[in-house]
Amino acid sequence: MKKVLVAGGTGLIGTALVEQLIAHSGYSEIDCLVRKAGNWTNEKVKEHVVDFEQLAEQFPETPADCAFCCLGTTLKTAGSKERQYRIDHDYVVDFAQQCFNLGIKRFIVISSLGASVQTRNFYLRTKGDMERDCLAIGFESTIILRPSFLLGNRKEFRLWEKIAGVLIKGLRFLFVGKWNKYRGIHVDRIARRMIVLSLADQLPHSAIIESDKI
Repeated sequence: MKKVLVAGGTGLIGTALVEQLIAHSGYSEIDCLVRKAGNWTNEKVKEHVVDFEQLAEQFPETPADCAFCCLGTTLKTAGSKERQYRIDHDYVVDFAQQCFNLGIKRFIVISSLGASVQTRNFYLRTKGDMERDCLAIGFESTIILRPSFLLGNRKEFRLWEKIAGVLIKGLRFLFVGKWNKYRGIHVDRIARRMIVLSLADQLPHSAIIESDKI
């Protein structure tokens, strides 16, 4: 059975992922990096309380077959572009580097549809920078998922996301052909794909999976 390491396991995608990992018979241990303990009580889950500002010093030396990264925030939550970049780029790349240093071979990370180092959009450029720097680390396999608008039940209420979710569901018939990748995607589907990837016998050295292919 597999042992995995998860960062961002209390967010929307991360929660769905950990729940499915718990239910899956193919995993014996799920090590989660968290800021506060008490998120998970299942015996398969081991929580490691860390400060991501001091990750190198606090990184758990626990072997794993695969690492999942679901770290991410919003500008509103972060409070500034500098802080958002710190979380969405620096924390993710630092986590990836520590995983690589530990000898983990597979790294699966959540990015965003439209991520690019060349875009003028701050959020998407941040994700593009993150992708570039994670790919440069040199894992045996680095898989990047680029989901579109996320569907699922968040712990905190976000009015604009609720409204957008309703609109996207109601207008799904418009997202066909080349527009299909812009459809909203449920976090459970993303989590399932991440698990399939982690269990695959072979994976490419690197791959970017767009939302409609998840």
